[in-house]
Amino acid sequence: MSRAYRVSWQRASAVVTAEDRLCMELDLLPILPEGEMEALLREALEEAGWRGEGRDLVTELRGAELRLEQGTITATLSETQRVEGRGTSKATAKAQAEARKETTQARMAADVTATLAGLEADIRGALEAVVQRTYVRALERKAARMGEVVSVVESTAEDGTTETTIRVKV
Repeated sequence: MSRAYRVSWQRASAVVTAEDRLCMELDLLPILPEGEMEALLREALEEAGWRGEGRDLVTELRGAELRLEQGTITATLSETQRVEGRGTSKATAKAQAEARKETTQARMAADVTATLAGLEADIRGALEAVVQRTYVRALERKAARMGEVVSVVESTAEDGTTETTIRVKV
């Protein structure tokens, strides 16, 4: 003879968040006074799609938030995931959810760190183009202060380096 058994399952869940940051100092050559250089950099970043948030500038690159704050670029990447556990009692379900949370946390932390490390070259490339525009504008302003600017010629070599020649009539 068979008997019927009723098994009720309990569920528990937990939220796992992994976050990592990458900080880079952004130092500009003092072609012009510091305030003017910062204004030129801010202008170039806004042209590149950065938006102002108070005194900071912020943009997003492949899921990472980039923030310029007082000469430091901080790239922040975070990921959130929900894990579940189940068991015949609430305690068992909670224990299973916690165990899954720990393993998921370790995996997610490694993934976020690897992704952020992979973004570093893209971040540096984007910043290099903006800083280069800032330097060209600063040099043009400085040349105009020295005398009449006769011509400005910009050229790009095969290796990607940019050369700017400014002729000034003194």
